[in-house]
Amino acid sequence: MENKIAAGTGRQEGKLTASSCTGIIAHVGYGEIEHSFLVFAESCGIAIPGPIQADGQIHRFRLTDAKSGSRDGAYQVWPEGMSYDGRPHGWIQDHRDGGEKYFWQFFSKDNPPPKRELSAAEQLAAREQRDRDEEQARQARINKLRGAWSSYRKGRSIEEAIDHSYLSHKHCQPRGGFFFNGVWCGLRVGDMISSSGNTLKNLLLIPMMNIKTEKFCALHRVFGWAGPDGKYGKGWCCAAGGVFPIALDARCGPIVVAEGIATGLSLYDLFIDDLDERETTVLICCDAGNLQKQAPAIRAKCPDRRVLVSADNDDAGRRASAACIAAGFDSTFSFGEAVAS
Repeated sequence: MENKIAAGTGRQEGKLTASSCTGIIAHVGYGEIEHSFLVFAESCGIAIPGPIQADGQIHRFRLTDAKSGSRDGAYQVWPEGMSYDGRPHGWIQDHRDGGEKYFWQFFSKDNPPPKRELSAAEQLAAREQRDRDEEQARQARINKLRGAWSSYRKGRSIEEAIDHSYLSHKHCQPRGGFFFNGVWCGLRVGDMISSSGNTLKNLLLIPMMNIKTEKFCALHRVFGWAGPDGKYGKGWCCAAGGVFPIALDARCGPIVVAEGIATGLSLYDLFIDDLDERETTVLICCDAGNLQKQAPAIRAKCPDRRVLVSADNDDAGRRASAACIAAGFDSTFSFGEAVAS
């Protein structure tokens, strides 16, 4: 049966049928195959006038810029594949440039080409490029971290700015910190240059500690003014991650993993009313996404301690809570509703 992949003699409506093709091509339309072949021919600098015939036969045709009556172009298309895993395939040529054949094989979004195995040399080149990319990314992270550390060191101690508007608005007392390179890393207030070049003043700077190495790893900031909605802007000054600890030296009491800085400070004040403050550790993650990452790592590092997770009662917090439950926590709690894991 002659198959024309366009309007004309032999065209079937809808899709190719099992009688005219096999395998995956039974679900491919004529128009999609024709379009693929015509686009390929055009990329080879050969334009085919009119519809093509996919019958496994060689067809000669006049090139669009050739003399009338000449047939210097030729193509051959197999609709059933006959090879190539049943995919339509074929070739096209222009006899005027030596008759070189350009080979074509049909692929679509649902039927992509098979992945070619890389040679040993290509694999080595790919590994070397990946190593270079990773080293470049590592250096970029280090540079950002150094910039954040430098900005933090220039900040004023929280005692010099006890009335920071965010802490006053939340009725929180500044607490917590850790030692890094001989420097006590507590809450500070300082100025920073934004990515757009503007100076951001009176920022609450929150140094973050890597839970495994107990080293400075990131810097979080809270703006010193509220927006029209009454909320304070927040954000990371470099790569997100880590925790801000309160009473890190406590070794036997519960660990409270809090989402926000105000939540963590408030919870610590609540816990020390009932427990010995030397036994309670609060680790602040600064956002829900970071809490979701840090909570399982904290519990893995301190398996003998009771771990409580406090996410905010909003969409992001509830998603973080669900993730913590999926990671093996029996339950989590929103601020003011503490439940042990």
